[in-house]
Amino acid sequence: MTIKWDENIFLEGAKAYYDYTLKHSKKRVLGWIFIAILQFGIVMLLKQGTYGMVLLGSILTLYWYFLRWPIRRALLKMAFKKSPLANKEINIDINKNRLLIDNQELSFEKIKDFIKSDRGYLLIIDKGFIYIPFNKLSKKDEKFLKNLF
Repeated sequence: MTIKWDENIFLEGAKAYYDYTLKHSKKRVLGWIFIAILQFGIVMLLKQGTYGMVLLGSILTLYWYFLRWPIRRALLKMAFKKSPLANKEINIDINKNRLLIDNQELSFEKIKDFIKSDRGYLLIIDKGFIYIPFNKLSKKDEKFLKNLF
């Protein structure tokens, strides 16, 4: 199969990878900590009239829940434009022993995890990820990947 590694496919894969790494990280509790800081700040505002903690908690909570992914997406878009793979055709061959990506072999033992996201398969490897959108897979390759993992 051939995949044109465009910005949308890159961002889909990056989002799936980001969600996967956050889910398996201690960082996932930061949102709750920021909410606690906000609540503590509200109490301080009501009791002492100081608003510094409310301001800090508000900024951190707004960032964590509403701005984190848009900022990350903007940075990823800039990185994609500088990438040597940007808008390149990538050939992927899947068989029972390995993946062949642009004539470079990747054995299945090197794949740490296999995630089925909303729009594709995410293969976690040592140096990042390989993302294969569902709409680029043949029925044969999709069936093989489902049975393999």
